[in-house]
Amino acid sequence: MMTMQGKILRSKFTQSKLWNQYPVQVFPIQDIFISVPKTDVLRGKPFYKLLLEDIERDGLHFPILVADPTRSELRKKKKQYKKRMSDLPEWNDGLDENMQRQWTVWGGSQRIRVAKDLGYTHIDCAIIPTLDEARTLQGKMRAPFTQRYY
Repeated sequence: MMTMQGKILRSKFTQSKLWNQYPVQVFPIQDIFISVPKTDVLRGKPFYKLLLEDIERDGLHFPILVADPTRSELRKKKKQYKKRMSDLPEWNDGLDENMQRQWTVWGGSQRIRVAKDLGYTHIDCAIIPTLDEARTLQGKMRAPFTQRYY
């Protein structure tokens, strides 16, 4: 779908029992920190290319999960997850990192990369209160779709 904002990747299943309690909004991809490095191969099998083909063919099934942790919270998560988490953005603005927040994808890092690679500028995002809650929701979201890339 094209709008004055840009090309938006909308999800098919925003109105489900799982998502009804979380607002779903369209965010500019450039405003979201992608928290996990690109995964070309997952558990020894090709992944990213197949995900791209799946989304190109069938669209985005679920919104990506985003939270808005403080910069300080992100630093703690980076210390916890080390190389499994992407390098943090550079913040040279002198602002208090306990007050400043950063929209962060914590469920859908590969899907947002695919969206960007397919030329989308905006994507549906379910706004989750915390990173820990988003992590829990990832498993619930994936459970019925073990054979799909969604």
